[in-house]
Amino acid sequence: MNHLPLGALSIEIILVIFLACLVFFLALQVYLLRRKVTNFMKGTSGESFEEIVKETLEKVKALEIYAEKSSEKIKTLQSKEKELLVRPELLRYKALEGASSNQSFSLAFLNNIGDGVVLTTLHVRDRVSFYAKKILNFKADVDLSDEEKDVIEKVKNRKQKEN
Repeated sequence: MNHLPLGALSIEIILVIFLACLVFFLALQVYLLRRKVTNFMKGTSGESFEEIVKETLEKVKALEIYAEKSSEKIKTLQSKEKELLVRPELLRYKALEGASSNQSFSLAFLNNIGDGVVLTTLHVRDRVSFYAKKILNFKADVDLSDEEKDVIEKVKNRKQKEN
């Protein structure tokens, strides 16, 4: 048998001790990592991580369905928007010079496509007359006064500016 010199033996012993310490250190790291993963997978409330992910995915799917339905409702509202009443337009004026005050007016209630009504009151001395005229596509089927035409034109111009 060959015997190693005493110096070579001590280097081998040091290497074995070093490797044993390294193995112990790595085993400790694996143990700590395993513990962290186990705690992570449990979650803070004791649920498993997989259950939390499944629940979250179900909620995301429910939100996607809700968003889709909301989008459909928005499209429906946008299509109906044209039928909605826009801000009314008012024009005050004197019906007859010298015979009335500035109490007469024409008031247009029209939607975005020009359908609605124009209301007109004429105040002359001791008499008040009231008129309502149906408007379709910014036009009436009866004669309009200049003031009624002006108030309809104001609504029409405002609509064009907004678009």
